[in-house]
Amino acid sequence: MKEQKFESYFGRRIAIDAGMSIYQFLIVVGRSGTEMLTNEAGEVTRLRIP
Repeated sequence: MKEQKFESYFGRRIAIDAGMSIYQFLIVVGRSGTEMLTNEAGEVTRLRIP
């Protein structure tokens, strides 16, 4: 990873992968109490950190 000034991105197209941030948000707001997020098959989904 390399830090650059914000100005160095002017005039360029950039992509931001926000999938994990969105998933973490859904974990927090998508449940009440002990309710867990599930996939289409009804299996509990969770963030797996190696």
